[in-house]
Amino acid sequence: RPLPRQKNPAPGPPPPAKKSRGAPSASADEDDDDGDGDGDGDAAAGGAAALPRLADVKAEMAAAVAQFAAERAGKMRSAEASPAMLDDVVVEAYGARAALKTVAAVFARDGRTLAVRLHDPGLLRAVEKGIRGAGLGLNPVPGGGDGEVMVPVPQ
Repeated sequence: RPLPRQKNPAPGPPPPAKKSRGAPSASADEDDDDGDGDGDGDAAAGGAAALPRLADVKAEMAAAVAQFAAERAGKMRSAEASPAMLDDVVVEAYGARAALKTVAAVFARDGRTLAVRLHDPGLLRAVEKGIRGAGLGLNPVPGGGDGEVMVPVPQ
């Protein structure tokens, strides 16, 4: 009796190789930075895209964490009032939005109060509104002198 005819395989790349069912060895995972399981640390042959090396990813992540910490230094809530807490406050001044630090000087009056001394006392209400609307949970009050706003920092 004749053998049945086999179908021609579809054109294109060959199917991927089947993985073995055994557990991978621990030593191959430790030596293999590229994740292809061959333990050599380089990308698999055949034009496959190289995966990033673990050491490179760790270095990039450490740099990102350091940059984040530097940006947030002084802006996080602590027991002491810091002028940097108001760095991101924007006010409506002269018909345009401006950073608070361009229209006023901010300094710590004491450990629990910030003082904002305006360059133009006419912006008092706009500065109060900007600080309240910044989402910091601060409630500024006019006082201390002409063109000055006091900002108590809650504990």
